[in-house]
Amino acid sequence: MRNARTTVTISGLVTALVFAGTAAFGYMKPLAVSVVSVTTPVARGTEGHLVVQTAPYAQCGASVQAQADPDRTIASLPEQTADREGMVTFNVKVPGIARPGSYPVTVSCHGDGRLAEARLHVTVR
Repeated sequence: MRNARTTVTISGLVTALVFAGTAAFGYMKPLAVSVVSVTTPVARGTEGHLVVQTAPYAQCGASVQAQADPDRTIASLPEQTADREGMVTFNVKVPGIARPGSYPVTVSCHGDGRLAEARLHVTVR
């Protein structure tokens, strides 16, 4: 019995170390995230909504990139936890001074050592 218990403990430790090492080097399994609905176009000074579906209880955040420079983030939405069906809703008030046009938006979710990203465009008028 004692040897079996030791073997299980070592096996569990090795599995945990392999998983941690795999995660640290970016070899995580993909996680799905899809856009369910989005308010677009959205008028300046009003609230827009973005609903995504992913894995239950995954953590998701969103960022809005600049029109002319998609590598520059101009707004970050606070991270939220998906519900038990995997749904996440972001509500954002578009500033009245926002420039009209199309803005790239990136939604990133993570959970259980997996990562996912969805990209879309939202039009401000």
